[in-house]
Amino acid sequence: MKTSIKYLSKSIGLVIAAAALLLVATAKSQELSTNEPSTFIATVGNYFSSSNPNLPIAGHAEIALGMAYQSGVNIASDFDARYKIAISTNSGVILESVTRNAGIDGIIVSEQAGVGFYYIPEGTPDIELSAGLLGGYRFDNSTAAFTAYVDIRKSLTQNTFAGLRLAYEYDGQDAPNAPVLTAYTGFHF
Repeated sequence: MKTSIKYLSKSIGLVIAAAALLLVATAKSQELSTNEPSTFIATVGNYFSSSNPNLPIAGHAEIALGMAYQSGVNIASDFDARYKIAISTNSGVILESVTRNAGIDGIIVSEQAGVGFYYIPEGTPDIELSAGLLGGYRFDNSTAAFTAYVDIRKSLTQNTFAGLRLAYEYDGQDAPNAPVLTAYTGFHF
């Protein structure tokens, strides 16, 4: 039990640290001048920090497909389904389910469900920030699995979006797992 609490507190700390880094990176990318050479990080930062008010994040339901990477290795495909319940004009609660597929013969690696919180910054209506906790079962290890995450989503068109998720997963193993980065795209309606 002590091990579970220790890893859960580490995962919450990682989520908070990732959110802080994301905010700093967004602020820093807005300061970049057009004369500086482009890097991948700067390009991604500029994409997520620029805003198009004609493409606001809309809808209550979302479906997304993504590729999950751990330590630079593609570990699985993710299918994500969300339902958002608005609390205010630009924030609310998320009910979410994530199915992780090994990509080989349709083998399901894990199924998790949980809750989160989303926030749409007032000055950037086409960007959504969210964080949450998921719990479920890992079929490959036959253990319970818990995930803490932060993510950012940006509208591509009126009904589509792209996003990045940084997650820390705990599955009962003694050694902590490396963070998982997921790149995805999907539909909101």
